[in-house]
Amino acid sequence: MDTENYMNFSGIASLSDLKSRKWIELFSEMEKMQDEFLGKDHLFRSDDYKWPRDALHNWSRIWEYPWTYHQLHEFKAKFKSDQNPKIADIGSGVTFFPFEVARLGFYLTCVDVDPVVERDLLAASKIISPGSGTIAVELTNGNELPFANNSLDAVYSVSVIEHIPDFKKTIDEIYRVLKPNGLFGLTFDLDLRGDSEIGINKYKELIGQINSGFDELLGKRIAHPADFLTSRNSPERMPGPPALAVTKYAVKRVLKSIMNVGDPVLGPPHLAVYSGSYIRKP
Repeated sequence: MDTENYMNFSGIASLSDLKSRKWIELFSEMEKMQDEFLGKDHLFRSDDYKWPRDALHNWSRIWEYPWTYHQLHEFKAKFKSDQNPKIADIGSGVTFFPFEVARLGFYLTCVDVDPVVERDLLAASKIISPGSGTIAVELTNGNELPFANNSLDAVYSVSVIEHIPDFKKTIDEIYRVLKPNGLFGLTFDLDLRGDSEIGINKYKELIGQINSGFDELLGKRIAHPADFLTSRNSPERMPGPPALAVTKYAVKRVLKSIMNVGDPVLGPPHLAVYSGSYIRKP
């Protein structure tokens, strides 16, 4: 197994990936950073922040955060040590991860639609050190990103795009704000059952939209379906508000079944996680 380059691929994450030396090292580093973050979050965390405090120990984040960090680490290595590339986290929430990324030496702007995120992250940035980087926060209306054309060196988004109804507009906006040859790192939940957010047709639409403005940076790896990392076999569960959404989903299915409207009771969504690294076309 190539432990040094084991994360240099686009495609569906597998359970085998969690046995690689590279993943184990990065995940251990993430846990230390999150411990530091959570040890101080009582100083900045609002009671009305609705998402789980422990963002890392989530069925998909255990892969998405290390994979995204690795791509950004490799990208930063292309710059001089005293350069601080400008990047953005789309849909950041209030987690340790932006601080982990900023410490690579990035000028990082977290973008979100939630005013609570803006308030809490700004408070956190006064308490948690971003190392040699910086952290800023901008709110978005969900339609436009708050950046000038060709102004960012990189953009990343972790499990957000599947929750945006008009992802075409978001991809267009990311293309607009990135510099030519800028990096776009993306992860999202991939529906394996065909009745959730990124099913077959939505997947084709999303990849087609990305390919119209971006070139793949990494080779595509094909994993065996039996080895897919999924919401059912992950070492970590799907916590917090997503679990509530799953419960509502299941109740809706039961009611439809009882009312004989033709929908089977399928239970919670069956999801895999897709990771892709792209370069903006000129």
